[in-house]
Amino acid sequence: MIASWMIGAFAFSACAALAAWCVEHVLRVRNTSRRWPWVVAIVVSACWPVIAPFVLPPRVVPATQVVISSVATTEAIAAVGTTLPIISLDRALLIAWVLVSAALLLQVVIALRSLSRVQRSASTLMLDGEAVLVDEKLGPAVIGVMSPRIVVPAWVLDMDQSLRALVLRHEREHCIARDPALVWMTVIATTLLPWNAAIWWMSRRLRTAMEVDCDARTLQDESERSRYVKLLMLIAQHHSVTRFVPTLSPTAAQLERRISAMFRDTVRFGTARMIGATVVAIGAVAVGCSQRVIGNMTAPSPEVRTAVSVTTEDPSQKAGASMTAAPNSRMAALAAGSPAPAYPAAMQRNRVSGMVRAQFIVNKDGSVDTASFKAIELQLNPSDAPVSVKEMIAAVRDVLPRMRYNAARVNGSDVRQLVSTNFVFEATPAVMTAGSGVAANSFVYSEPTQMRPRTTSGAQVAAPKPAVIPPGTPFFDFQVERAATPKADSKGPKYPESLRSARVEGLVLVQYVVDTLGNVEASTIKVLKSDHELFTAATLDVLKDMHFDPARVGGRAVKQLVQS
Repeated sequence: MIASWMIGAFAFSACAALAAWCVEHVLRVRNTSRRWPWVVAIVVSACWPVIAPFVLPPRVVPATQVVISSVATTEAIAAVGTTLPIISLDRALLIAWVLVSAALLLQVVIALRSLSRVQRSASTLMLDGEAVLVDEKLGPAVIGVMSPRIVVPAWVLDMDQSLRALVLRHEREHCIARDPALVWMTVIATTLLPWNAAIWWMSRRLRTAMEVDCDARTLQDESERSRYVKLLMLIAQHHSVTRFVPTLSPTAAQLERRISAMFRDTVRFGTARMIGATVVAIGAVAVGCSQRVIGNMTAPSPEVRTAVSVTTEDPSQKAGASMTAAPNSRMAALAAGSPAPAYPAAMQRNRVSGMVRAQFIVNKDGSVDTASFKAIELQLNPSDAPVSVKEMIAAVRDVLPRMRYNAARVNGSDVRQLVSTNFVFEATPAVMTAGSGVAANSFVYSEPTQMRPRTTSGAQVAAPKPAVIPPGTPFFDFQVERAATPKADSKGPKYPESLRSARVEGLVLVQYVVDTLGNVEASTIKVLKSDHELFTAATLDVLKDMHFDPARVGGRAVKQLVQS
């Protein structure tokens, strides 16, 4: 989560910086104040990434789901990657972030103490009609946010009166513009977000823009420019630059830009430059507001992006046993007593059975994220029944808000997980008690692939009778007593290295028949869905060599049609 958010925040800040740079060029052509584009860009870059996750809907990132059996093995999960590397990366980034911010905060505290010492110890002097503080080292600069004060070093007192007037005029412009507040704004932004290089760069550009603006307001006469440049070069030799106060003393990079700005009266191709800069600025804003950039700041936790979705048909796994390689971890499991979808009335009347394979996200609190619901497979028996499949989907969608799970867990912390579940609607003979008048054809959802009938009045219900299936015909998973499960030595598909290095994720959904000996019938393998041909190849390569404990009905081994 943190890594994704930081990438999105940096990308957004970079777009804001480009837009501010373009707007500054437009203002330079118009010969107006240049600081405000940088002020806006810094404020937006620092605040919007923090606000966005709370005001924008989360972007659901599809989970990696490359599973070749009805029960995932440790090797299968290891092949596609667990959440541990991302969790470790997030923890490392958070620790580094806190340490760097703490070091910068210590620097700020030291600076505040130094500035406070200057205000207490510096002598007050009326210099050319201006009340200033005289310090041995600091200055020329302005300190104080609420009540800015001009500070000059002692050696400024020995200057020519005309040069001192330029120094005081420049610092007075900083006071009038409230530049100390802008400086401390940049200090706070870089201290809280030290990893955001774009904000550091914008802070430097803002400092330069503030000085250029003050230079322009200080020079009331063009005849003063040459003398003012010499003054800047003289002051730069004393190296009194600090990031905590606006100061007349320039850095080497600032000195070049400030001198260039003072002697550039006109800009060539000004109109064309303004149009070009405006177009680029609009494009940068559009990119910064796009879902591709904003989505990283509003994406769900990395657990969803890297979770392995498994259809657990082995009763030993339905109880929520851990299927991940991480310690103290488990997959999401349905909570006892969770309600089932209502049997559609039209299906009841026509004695129609059906199944909906649904995919959705289980939240950390065990609730279902209904917005993530997706029906990935539908079955209807008989297939030509005059019943709309929309009724089955609607029945499943209606029950999702009331379903509850025991949330998935990684390293002892609850996480979100993408799950795939079969909702089976099976027509069974209704058994009624005397005088109840209630048919027993609503269903209680008890396990991920099983439902059992009940009555709404407490009536006793006969257990559903197994369907009569011709010998050799594969059973569906809801028709067997024990589903086919991979043996312990079965391995999952290998993640293609080219896709792993490119951080490409995807889904492979395959269908095949497991015979009575536990082998996969190669002729029945069918790829129902695949996001990449390399994922398909990896799945097919391992599937032919897999061995299962066959499905059983009445204690005997039977064929089973498996989808995973």
